Amino acid sequence: MSGADHREQEAKFQVESSLLPALLAQSNLPEGYTSQLLGTFIHMDSYLDTEAYDLLRNGLALRVRQNGAAYEVGIKSLQANRRGAIQERLDVAFPLLNSRQPFDVESWPTAVQDQLDDYPVELEELGLRVVVRQERQKSHIFSTNDTTQKPLAEWSVDKVWISSTLPKNATREHANGNHTNEDAPAADFYELEIELLNPDEADAFNVLVEQVQEQSGLIPTDKSKLVRGLALHTAQLHKGTNVLMPEMELAAGCRLLLHQQLVNILLNEHSVRRGEDPKSVRNMRVATRRARAALRLFGDTFHPNVLKPYQKGIKKLGRALGVVRDIDVSLANLRHFRRTQAKEQHKQLKSLRSNLENQRVQAHAHLLTLLDSKQYAAFIADFDAFCTKTTADDVSASKKDEECLPTQVRHTVPSIILRSFEAVRAYEVALTQDPLPPIETFHALRIQGKYLRYGLEFTQHLLGEHGAILITQLKQIQDHLGELNDADVEQELLRHWIDQVDERDPFDERLAEITKRIDELTTTFPPFFADFISLENRQLLTSALARI
Repeated sequence: MSGADHREQEAKFQVESSLLPALLAQSNLPEGYTSQLLGTFIHMDSYLDTEAYDLLRNGLALRVRQNGAAYEVGIKSLQANRRGAIQERLDVAFPLLNSRQPFDVESWPTAVQDQLDDYPVELEELGLRVVVRQERQKSHIFSTNDTTQKPLAEWSVDKVWISSTLPKNATREHANGNHTNEDAPAADFYELEIELLNPDEADAFNVLVEQVQEQSGLIPTDKSKLVRGLALHTAQLHKGTNVLMPEMELAAGCRLLLHQQLVNILLNEHSVRRGEDPKSVRNMRVATRRARAALRLFGDTFHPNVLKPYQKGIKKLGRALGVVRDIDVSLANLRHFRRTQAKEQHKQLKSLRSNLENQRVQAHAHLLTLLDSKQYAAFIADFDAFCTKTTADDVSASKKDEECLPTQVRHTVPSIILRSFEAVRAYEVALTQDPLPPIETFHALRIQGKYLRYGLEFTQHLLGEHGAILITQLKQIQDHLGELNDADVEQELLRHWIDQVDERDPFDERLAEITKRIDELTTTFPPFFADFISLENRQLLTSALARI
C-alpha cells in the first residue's frame, strides 16, 4: 500500500485562549526538553462522508488536507486506545498528485478504496460534510537525554475554525505557502497536540505529556476535530445557535433539537458497534429518547404525516438499543449481587451471567443487523435532510390575513411545557389511592416525566434559577422511577431463568432482594411525587416559563 500507514500516538488537550501565549512561546516546556520552531502552517481539512454518514457510523474519518500547494487524503479511526492522556489510533495518508482537482475521486490512489473495502462506502458516494481550517504553529521537541538528536515529538498549537463550505478561492489563497491571517475572526476553539515522532523514546514522550499536563493544568480530550466540528457545524446550520431562542420559529427550533440528537446518535454508533462499552449504548439510547421527546413536544407545528417516518425510525432504533441496555443493567446488578454471596453460590450465578451474556450477544447482533441495513442508512440520510432543511413548506400554518398565529418559541413553548406538566400531575389521583396502582402505572408516569424533563432541559437556558431547581427535582424523580424500571426488568429475567435451573437458592435470594427493593421504591415514591407537584413548585414553574 502506498502512503504512510501507521498508528499515531498523540496527546490532545483543550486550550483556553488565555493559555495561548505560553503554549505558543513554549515557556512552560518541562525541564529536560528543548524545542525548535518550524513555523506557522495553514491546513484546510475537508471531511467527506456519504449522505448516511457511513464512515462516521463505522468509526472512520476521511479528509482531504490542503497544506500549501500540496494535498493528501487521510483516513483516521475515531476509536482510540488510551493510556492516560495519550491515545493511539489508525492514521493513513495518501498524497494526491492531481492538486488541481483534489476532490476528483477517480484520480485518487487505488489504495484509498482498498482501505475502505471493509466498509459500505464507494468513493463516488462521498460528499463534503465539514470543513476544518487550522492555523497551526508547529515545533519539534527534543529530549536532552537523547544523543541522536532525533525529534521526540511534534508540538502543535492549533487555532481551529469550522465551516460547512470551502472558502472561495481556497486553493489559490493557500497555494503560496505558509502564512497567518491576522484579520481572521476568533477561532471556534483551540487545541494542543503532542505527537510522538521517535518510537524508541516512548518513555520520554510519556514523561513529557505528564509534565505538560501537570504544569499547565490542561484538560485531555479524545474528541477528534471532526467530532468537535460536527457539534459546531450543527449550530452554524441553524443560524449560529445551538439552543432554542425566544424569537425562533418553533419548526426551526424542533429541527435544531432533532439535529443535535441525530449527531449524538451518529457519534456513538461506532462504539456501540464494537459492543464493548455499555456507556455508548446508554448515550445512543438517550439521544433517541430526546429526539422522540422533541418530536412529541414540538411536532404539531409540521403538516400531518411529515414526521411519521422519523418517529418510526427513531422508535425502532430505540427499541433495539433498549434490549441491549436492559441486559447491561442486569449484568451490572448481578456483578454487585455476586460480591455479596458465598463462593459456593458463585457457580450458579456464573451460569446466569453466561446466559445473560449470550442474550446480549444475540441482542447486539440484532442491533447490528438494523444498523447495517439499507433501510436504516436511508432513514439517516432522510432524517439529516429534514433536520437541515431551511424551507418551511412542510410546516402547518394556515391563517387569515388579519391573524397572527403563535409560531415562535416564546409564543408556544410555555403552553407546551405546561401541558406536559399537566400530564405528569394527572398521576396524583392514582398515587393517592390505597392500594397503590400496578407497576405499569409507575412506568407510564416515568415516560410522561421524561417528556417534561426534556422539555425543561431544552429550554433550561431561558428558565433561570427556578427552572434549574425543577430540573434537579425531576432528575431525582426520574432516577427513582428508573431504578424501579430496572428492578422490574431484572425481576422478569430472573423468574424466567429460575424455571430452567435445578439449584434455585441464589436466584430465589436475588429475586427476594429485588422484590423487596421494588416494594420500597413504590411505597416511598408518592410523598416524593407530591412534593414535586406542590403549589410551591407550580409557582416556580409558571415563574420560570414567564421568562421565555
